[in-house]
Amino acid sequence: NRFFKTDYGKAARRWLLRQRLLSRIEDFRDLQVFSGRTTYTAIVVLEAESKRFQYSAYADLAAAELGRPAVRHTYSISAIDDNVWSFDEPELMEVHEALVKQHGSIDQHQEMRITVGLQTLYGKVYQLQPTEVGKNVVHGTNGADEKVSLERKSLRPLCRNRGFYPFRRDNADAWVIFPYDVEGETATEILWPDFKRRFPKTAEYLEDHKKQIKAAVEVECGANRWHLYTRPQNLVAQAQPKVLFPSTIEDVIAAVDPAGEVYQDNVRINSLTVPGLDLYAVAAVLNSTLFTALARLKAGLSDSGWRQFNRQFAELVPFPLARLRDGTAAPRLAALAQRIQAIQEERAPVAGEGGRHGVQMTLAALWDELDREVEQLYGLTPDQRAVVSRYPRMMDRVELLTRQVAAPDEDEC
Repeated sequence: NRFFKTDYGKAARRWLLRQRLLSRIEDFRDLQVFSGRTTYTAIVVLEAESKRFQYSAYADLAAAELGRPAVRHTYSISAIDDNVWSFDEPELMEVHEALVKQHGSIDQHQEMRITVGLQTLYGKVYQLQPTEVGKNVVHGTNGADEKVSLERKSLRPLCRNRGFYPFRRDNADAWVIFPYDVEGETATEILWPDFKRRFPKTAEYLEDHKKQIKAAVEVECGANRWHLYTRPQNLVAQAQPKVLFPSTIEDVIAAVDPAGEVYQDNVRINSLTVPGLDLYAVAAVLNSTLFTALARLKAGLSDSGWRQFNRQFAELVPFPLARLRDGTAAPRLAALAQRIQAIQEERAPVAGEGGRHGVQMTLAALWDELDREVEQLYGLTPDQRAVVSRYPRMMDRVELLTRQVAAPDEDEC
């Protein structure tokens, strides 16, 4: 069923609709029908000249075997287009469509730009887990658990979605070798002779691992370019203030990089830039319960209830940019976000169970206030609020401070 939602499935969706072939869809979503194999299974029944089709989805395999769907809905083919198909939550789908008409989606706002992260040459060598960050040298371990000490100026801080939570202030959980100079809107390659002169420790380290790198990945041609990234994408875009959010989610969570100092890992983290708008207000919207409900609706499937939320899916979420720019909501949301951030940072040193409980209650009340502000920003009707209330977050935002679970499919490169 992945072709229901992916870019590569759009042509198939368009063909099925234009030929008026859809008669019935039995969707097992992320239920694992075939033992020992990860699949996302659906039965699509085709019939010529169909005017409508019946969609069914199941809570578990036992219900499917008994023919007892958790969702059963009939759709008119003329009412469906070739954009992402999300038939399993029809009430929420109506809210989503109404909010897109009212506010536009992220991809319809030209000033909102979602950027993917660095695709480094060979992560096991190029990425370091820091143990000590000094003024001139970063000490850490690489992917082979080797102890390494490299010049700080040859590296950039990197967010890999480790221990990530809403409004986290320190988002760099690794450092990455970065053989480029970024000045303004231009990124310039640091060729090997210059790199070796400027960063002798890092150059020696790469020389020692050169055979390993070349055996593992394809490198650039030429004696002076072998250490560069083969896909040097978004080097300038990442050196800007931005909102960071993971690309594999249970719920959407977002943090702010106000100085544009943190780079992001290509596999795990996306970023969103919105010039001229307080990024804490933008992150507040992304961290809301409403945004998560709208995002999960059209996000791609992954294992164990997780969702793929890379750019093609994130761009589909309704976003009230005009209201955020024109009203007083942005300052209020930004103030709430920064207050939550400050209390989260103060939470760790609080002594005693009573003190910690008090902080948790304060945070919970602030999150409730943020959710109400965002619902007001979107202009939800009472009926829409009732629908959204049936789609709560998968994980409590306060508990995220202490409970960290690795997202699926996060293999080291």
